[in-house]
Amino acid sequence: MNTWLDQIKNECELRLLEKAQLTDLNKKVAEGRRRRSEAHRKQLAYVESFVPLEVQIQRWWSGLSAELKHRPFSTMELVAQLRGRFKQRPAASAVATALRKLGFVQFRDWSNNGQGCRLWKVTK
Repeated sequence: MNTWLDQIKNECELRLLEKAQLTDLNKKVAEGRRRRSEAHRKQLAYVESFVPLEVQIQRWWSGLSAELKHRPFSTMELVAQLRGRFKQRPAASAVATALRKLGFVQFRDWSNNGQGCRLWKVTK
């Protein structure tokens, strides 16, 4: 049979053990929050470094050769080469709007190979 003093010692040891476990748990939670905070900061830096689509398209267009500038291209070709603001790739509708602002004209290719595909060409 344990004496009263032994019972108090056991309870104190249990409380110390629980406190140590709680401290470890708090450290793990703080580490998780810190990692999430770093990821959030990286995401914000990605958004803040966004170059507008019009500028991206102008850079892409200026890098093309003269032969390629006369070729019509689809929106999906261009989406694959651009960077979105919140996602990896921009929305096709946003790219289409930017192309219209820059003077590109949309038309459809009704040939057998084109099958009604929407294409863009420059009117300049």
